[in-house]
Amino acid sequence: MIFEALQEGDALAMQELHLRELPIAQLTAVYANSQKTKPPYFSRDDFCLFRPRNNQLSPEVCSAIVALAESNELPGWLFEIIPDYQEIELNSAGTLPPEEKIWMTKGTALVCPKYSASGVRAGMVACEKPGSFEVDLFDEQGYSHRVKIQVSEPVEFDVLFEVIQPEDETENDD
Repeated sequence: MIFEALQEGDALAMQELHLRELPIAQLTAVYANSQKTKPPYFSRDDFCLFRPRNNQLSPEVCSAIVALAESNELPGWLFEIIPDYQEIELNSAGTLPPEEKIWMTKGTALVCPKYSASGVRAGMVACEKPGSFEVDLFDEQGYSHRVKIQVSEPVEFDVLFEVIQPEDETENDD
């Protein structure tokens, strides 16, 4: 638990440094692109030094995506926003897909979700419309999981989410 807290603190520090460097990286990309006459042009991320380390999919997540694609269970909208599929296939080589591959609903998917003491950790989250919202996600057995999603990008990696427990509904026989 302490190790997870240290990792989380390190990730937050890297994220803060990354957010601080974004304006300068944007200006550098604009200047560099003004000096070019032909594509490919530079993006802001080409000039970032403190980009979060977890922007790569783990082999477990890659194998889950490949297994879903091979069984025709990967939704089309998700296939469109995930990173390069050929790279995902290469990263999944030799790794068995996890038992829980995906929880999803229309427009939102958690790939490789796992319950932890502090919520649900997903190897990858994909949202058609990033933001902050509560959603009922369904696992492969059809069970519903209410999760509070907070994402700023369409695809994020290794993210922890809060699980919303259903309120006890008791009947009053008065």
